[in-house]
Amino acid sequence: MEKKLKKNIKKILRKVEKIEKIFTKQLNMIQLVSITCLIILLAVFISERNKVYTDTFALEEQKFKYLSDIDYVKSETSVGWGSITLDANLDASKNDGLITLLVNKQVKKFIKGITAHATSTVVYDISEYQFDYFKTYYGIDAARGTNGNGVKFAIYTSVDGENWQLHTPVSPPIKKGDTEAEYLNIELNGAKYIKLYCNSNGNNTADHCAYGNAMLYKKGYEEEEKPYDFIKNLEEYDNELKSMSLEEIVEKKEQTLLQRKFVSIFGYDILQGIAHLDPNRKAAIEWIMTDHDALKYYITGGKPTGSYTKSLNVLIDLYTTYKKDLESQVETDYTVLGDLYKRMMISLSLTHSANVCLWVGGNQCSDAITRYAIYKKMRAQNILVNKVFETLNIEEMRWVMNNNIDDEEIEWLNHHIRRYPTSSMPYNIDPYRYITYRFGYNYNLAQYYDETKYDTWNEKYHLSKYNITYQVGKPKLWIVFEQGSVCGGLSKTGSNINGSLGNPSAVIGQPGHAAYLEYLETQDGKGMWTIKNNISGWTQSEKSERLLNGWGSNNWDSYYQISYVPYAQEALNDIDNYNKALETMLLIDFYPNDLQKQEEIYEKALSYQSINMDAWVGLIRTYQKNESKTEEDYIELARRISENLYYFPLPMVDIMNLINAQMQGTKYYATFTNYMRTGLKKGSALSNEDKTVLQPSITRVMANYLLGKNDYSIASFSFDGEDANKIKLGSKYEGNGVRWDYSLDNGVTW
Repeated sequence: MEKKLKKNIKKILRKVEKIEKIFTKQLNMIQLVSITCLIILLAVFISERNKVYTDTFALEEQKFKYLSDIDYVKSETSVGWGSITLDANLDASKNDGLITLLVNKQVKKFIKGITAHATSTVVYDISEYQFDYFKTYYGIDAARGTNGNGVKFAIYTSVDGENWQLHTPVSPPIKKGDTEAEYLNIELNGAKYIKLYCNSNGNNTADHCAYGNAMLYKKGYEEEEKPYDFIKNLEEYDNELKSMSLEEIVEKKEQTLLQRKFVSIFGYDILQGIAHLDPNRKAAIEWIMTDHDALKYYITGGKPTGSYTKSLNVLIDLYTTYKKDLESQVETDYTVLGDLYKRMMISLSLTHSANVCLWVGGNQCSDAITRYAIYKKMRAQNILVNKVFETLNIEEMRWVMNNNIDDEEIEWLNHHIRRYPTSSMPYNIDPYRYITYRFGYNYNLAQYYDETKYDTWNEKYHLSKYNITYQVGKPKLWIVFEQGSVCGGLSKTGSNINGSLGNPSAVIGQPGHAAYLEYLETQDGKGMWTIKNNISGWTQSEKSERLLNGWGSNNWDSYYQISYVPYAQEALNDIDNYNKALETMLLIDFYPNDLQKQEEIYEKALSYQSINMDAWVGLIRTYQKNESKTEEDYIELARRISENLYYFPLPMVDIMNLINAQMQGTKYYATFTNYMRTGLKKGSALSNEDKTVLQPSITRVMANYLLGKNDYSIASFSFDGEDANKIKLGSKYEGNGVRWDYSLDNGVTW
């Protein structure tokens, strides 16, 4: 009986080589194994065999496969600069990070492909696949334009990996970013290797060699598949919407409007291409296109920190991994879990479109899927500030998810601060409780990575409990706690602590100092902000990264722009009207050349939210394009801005300064300046009882600061001194060619 079973087992093993490697050791010991164990072993073998057969069958059924989804042979691959980049170009700032090639004199985007800076060689072993053909577009990424002196391409196949057959011209044409890409479609004829070679042609400047849609495929495969009907082209959306009024579109066709915007961001062909790559991507794209709330969160949540392409890929991965979470209808005290999980996914897709890493260094960056799981777990354990976290909108939640900390330390930090409760809270959020302010710190001292000292650090900081990495070159927060830091480390840790509790926060700069913003909520759930570790206050605080709503992150606003944050928060506290204003402005895309219609759209947006910065700036830009606008029109616009935005002094001044150049005449410039001064005066006198704005103290501080910093007076008069009995023009009029005549004796003397 044993011999027969043994024979059958060996027979199976011969058919499945991988299983043979796994169980060879057990077979050598077979005499020591009971009949029962052998039967169990046989069952395992059969199960594994069937799995392998199933996988093999699936592989045989696959009609195509992109080279970028296969591991290249690292030992035979090299680049002239940087590294091999898959499904992206070498410059993420160009074309949303997508590979682009000039095809039929048009720039064509590719969602799949390979880029390798010249001189480069990329080798693929395709021996385990059974495909008949290989095809690709190749050339220099179109984003490089005319730069460089061009490259020369050569593409080879080989049966044995030693003898290579060339499939491109022996004397290849020189390619630049502005020259037509080539298309190659060859029969493999049993080839087991592919080599992509790109020569720098003597100078490797701008030599971003790209292979778009490099694909293996089988005979009979037809690339032109039927488009999915949940993605429409822009013309179809326009036909559905253009006959309706602005109110009807926003109120009755909101989903269609949002879908149109989503397609305009990525492009119809790109979205169809992504959806056709595999079932998971199709399901994710269909979800975002048809789930009203998900689409609305994405469109109204602001631009991604990085590229839209990376953002969408992150969202696809999150949806694929956690889509069952979205079905939850469990109600908490503050929200429905399915909706919270949705907001978490959208926020992460926007923040993790760029690297989010621990500020101490060591290239310790976050993974969106991991971070999602961490916050999901901590919320369930009720160790977040759930009243805040569960009610955050997308813009606010982004300032939790982009917390500059590595994933493995988030839960650790949350638990660590709970070891030091205060009289009012079960944790201590003051970074000075953990870090000594001092210079001369060194986070790379050997004592923090010495294996013989691990037990000491583990006992103090509970490293093993949270699987905290203990490795040279990977500094951690506990080391910062041991070594100390100056203001930067303290403020970054303060922001980390807030983030570990699910509370929005962000590090900001002050002259020679770092501070951080901390989010607070009123009893009725309205958001507000305070500056912690503060020295210079609201008047001299800045942040180079994107602020809330993107407000204060423009090339025309003031350098010390942090008071834009409470301004943006006021808009977010009125989230329904904020969204209506934003969605109304999406209609601008329908009328790219109709200035009258654009003006109507911005005015409609302001009717929903009179403080909306995007609407005011958009209206100004529309005025500036309209040559029929007079100085009287701009003066009226200045009056309206002053009356609506005096609660937010710095944004008011910055926005009004956008129309400063239109004030040519003395009369108009004086009136314009007076409106600005009047707005600041009203702001400086704002009382704490004024309920129009949530933080009137910030209004007063900023208004008084701006009044003291700038002379907004039209003129002044002195009875004595150097300018006795003279009217002296305000400093704003000096050098402007302004001359006023005045009389002190009823017009006798001027």
